[in-house]
Amino acid sequence: YILLGILMGLVSLTYIRSVYWFEDFFEKRVPGNYYFRHMLGMLPVGIMLYVLLSTTGHYHVEGVGYATVQDVLSGHASSLLIVLFVLKLLATSLTLGSGASGGVFSPALFLGATLGGFYGLVLHYILPALPIDPAAFAVTGMAAVVGGSTGAALAAIVMIFEMTLDYTVIIPITITV
Repeated sequence: YILLGILMGLVSLTYIRSVYWFEDFFEKRVPGNYYFRHMLGMLPVGIMLYVLLSTTGHYHVEGVGYATVQDVLSGHASSLLIVLFVLKLLATSLTLGSGASGGVFSPALFLGATLGGFYGLVLHYILPALPIDPAAFAVTGMAAVVGGSTGAALAAIVMIFEMTLDYTVIIPITITV
């Protein structure tokens, strides 16, 4: 969980810097008015959604992504986790950076769940004799990215505990956040 915490700290830093980088990029380097810049930002997001729908039958990274987070927590989205993580980071950064309204909380949950679940799967593959549950790492990753990207570590711990009502994850979440 300590290594997961370090990884999620880097993810949180990358997440916030990515959003700001795209904001600066669209504001300073893309000519045209607000609507044109937003249209250029959303075009790659639309292409991403089309490709995901064509290949997987689901959009996965559109909107808040709670259905995908639920799939990760129940163990149904294991083959795509790292791809979904990268695509959600890119989609959120393009969307917010090009001027759309939105928040950072739900994408942080998504990013933490997908990368935490992937981390758990890799650990399970490397150490098959240990009883590793990728869903526990997904929950822990959710708290870590929310805490790291918002700067509200205690709030993230409490919020994720309230979402899961699972006392067994409090210590891992606290260590990771």
